[in-house]
Amino acid sequence: IGYEDPVQPGRYIWDPHWVHLEVRRDDGVIDVVGEGELLVSRRWSEATPVVRYRLGDRVILSPAAKDQPGYFSFLYRQGRACQLPAGVMIDFPMLERFLDVLRPSSKALSVWAHHRKGGYTDLTLTLDRLPTKHSPDSLTEFFTTFSLDVADVVASGFVILRVVLDPTLGIAGGKAIQVQETGFW
Repeated sequence: IGYEDPVQPGRYIWDPHWVHLEVRRDDGVIDVVGEGELLVSRRWSEATPVVRYRLGDRVILSPAAKDQPGYFSFLYRQGRACQLPAGVMIDFPMLERFLDVLRPSSKALSVWAHHRKGGYTDLTLTLDRLPTKHSPDSLTEFFTTFSLDVADVVASGFVILRVVLDPTLGIAGGKAIQVQETGFW
């Protein structure tokens, strides 16, 4: 889509001659400027056109001026999976199995993978309620039993895993499982 601005790290440059970028704001309105979910359309295609393809990236978009590039700042990725060091994936079915085991006590789970320089990741699992007889520490250990690969990257120290409680999670009737990724890749 673009490349990182060598002068301003964290800002990405895109060429409006090849792609058209838009954002879907939180209120559902699609716009060419502002903050929202990034939508990508290809301008030229000899095969199947790509129109408003959702990447799952949340950005702040600045429109391109005539014959000038556009800019966007990446905020985070939101989707159904996240990637840990060594290519280890935490996918939606794994998260569903984890939450199913914790039901009926826990009904909502938020997963946040924040990637730091040097290949390290802070992985935070936030639950709406703790199941009876469980502590955040015991759930941290329990989560690693769902995947040997996850257990390995946690044991290696490349992933710092923690479980926290937020009773307000899921109150608004939102998604039962949310996944976000931020930081360096």
